[in-house]
Amino acid sequence: MLFVVSQGLRHGFEVRTKDGDLRLSIVAFFSDDHVSPTCSGFYVYTPQTSQILKWTRDEGRWACEQTHVVKWREGDSLRFDIQEAQAPCAQRNAP
Repeated sequence: MLFVVSQGLRHGFEVRTKDGDLRLSIVAFFSDDHVSPTCSGFYVYTPQTSQILKWTRDEGRWACEQTHVVKWREGDSLRFDIQEAQAPCAQRNAP
């Protein structure tokens, strides 16, 4: 997270494309089955919103929920806390 945020501070957190603006994010995929792993979903951290969102497949459709928020310590760009913060996602479509 530190590397991505440092690069965002250096180069910007958004890039303009022909399809619109894209935000810098970190994605981590996970599987609920450790014996025969498949993609059960993924987490997305977006520095601009400070949210960590969890996307999962539910009956063939993507479902989203906010699980945590990242709080950067005042005056210290290298230290942060991750706090549990359950909330519905504002975005309805998978990124």
